[in-house]
Amino acid sequence: TETEAEMAMRSKRVYREPVRRGYPFLQQRGHDLKREGVDFVDLTRLFVETDEDIYVDSCCHYNYLGCQIVGDAVAALIVGSAQ
Repeated sequence: TETEAEMAMRSKRVYREPVRRGYPFLQQRGHDLKREGVDFVDLTRLFVETDEDIYVDSCCHYNYLGCQIVGDAVAALIVGSAQ
């Protein structure tokens, strides 16, 4: 959300720049793993359609709704892989 983006941009944490530069690398490596046959799912875009706040800080910690969304996504992947 706009509130979360504002909080993240205000952050002067030491991990801000490494995360900004590192995520594209990690996403590319995820594509590589899939291409190599590894059962890998990239959930970095999981919250794109969510209008409510998800993060409780400028790092990576989710509120209850965020945990629910991640849990539901992981459960759906597990159930889907068992079929």
